[in-house]
Amino acid sequence: MSIYLEKIKKILGTFEPEEQAELKNYYVEKSTSLMMDDKKIGKAKIHLLRDMEEVIEDEEVLSKIQRNVIDHKVLQTRALVLDLISTDYTKDLKGIYKPESWVKEIVKDIKETFLKDDLFETPSPPAPTSNNNNKIPTDNPNIKEKITQKHPTNLIELYNKKLVEEFKDIFLSEVVTFGSAGNQLVLDLRYYANFITKFVSFDFEDLISSIKKQIEPTKLMKDKEIEEILQSK
Repeated sequence: MSIYLEKIKKILGTFEPEEQAELKNYYVEKSTSLMMDDKKIGKAKIHLLRDMEEVIEDEEVLSKIQRNVIDHKVLQTRALVLDLISTDYTKDLKGIYKPESWVKEIVKDIKETFLKDDLFETPSPPAPTSNNNNKIPTDNPNIKEKITQKHPTNLIELYNKKLVEEFKDIFLSEVVTFGSAGNQLVLDLRYYANFITKFVSFDFEDLISSIKKQIEPTKLMKDKEIEEILQSK
């Protein structure tokens, strides 16, 4: 609960029940309109969406608002991806070395929008090795508790599920064959999958296998080669 919602609850408490209901409806209407405007859905709007969980008693109404807001957020992300992609995956590349900017921006945006900052400020972080790959050490019970308590899991799950559908719509095609540049796309999606599965349970193999099937067989890199590149970053 944000400090703004605490103030709103205090104000509501000064009114009669019938007036409270009317004011709550007004709050929900205005808040929904604000979240669905043309501006980017960032941390402030997600906080507002979380606050509405404390106000809306009807689960169906709340669920519908959540879906609409996350749908809107995913469409913003889709536009970001299409704007930043510069690689023609049907062509060949001399080599791939790191995740592309579009997928790095997605990960950065998720951290800034959905996740608490202090989740990424753990004391005495371990030195990067091929084993930890700079991942959040989720085997640490203290970190697990933070992950459970400090981010809206249901919203991230919903966002990820819908975003994967957009990935399929953008990248998968029955008539397009990828050259060696398709391996770059596999690396990008692996990078995203490695990040998001720290927070939600999701099987990316169907998506990644479909991408790999579009790459010319003689130009497809081995999974081990892709993982070695990711671990070096």
